[in-house]
Amino acid sequence: MNSIAPLAETDCSDLRQAYSVKFPAVDLMMLIAGANMSKPGKTKCKLSVYHVDSVWNGFKSPAAISQSTFLSWSRSYAAPVDFQDSTWIMDCGGAVYCVTFLETGEGIITATAAPMFLDDGETIESIKDFIRERLPFAVFEPIKRPKP
Repeated sequence: MNSIAPLAETDCSDLRQAYSVKFPAVDLMMLIAGANMSKPGKTKCKLSVYHVDSVWNGFKSPAAISQSTFLSWSRSYAAPVDFQDSTWIMDCGGAVYCVTFLETGEGIITATAAPMFLDDGETIESIKDFIRERLPFAVFEPIKRPKP
């Protein structure tokens, strides 16, 4: 339970740092394999790569992966024009969240948010380095908070 305590104290309006993570190599692979792969198969493959929270939390411990899954939240929306699958990693007041945006149906996207647990001394940069080591084709772009 100590690992989820910081989440309860987090102010998500305090966005300190955020990255958009894209996987162009996966998108290209899906395009090439698309003729031979079912829609559910494509979705499952994308889920495996884009949900970097599972990669990070799975590295931490079985408890971290189960807690993250229990605390995750999903919602589906009509896809905006020019939608592209992506993952956002956001530091909200010291707690880090992964939000994954994937096309899950014709004109439908699903956004899933899940916490990414940190040990002492770890930051969003630790997560970024970890992902880069394991998924070298990941492209990170800083997300700038719009000025009011």
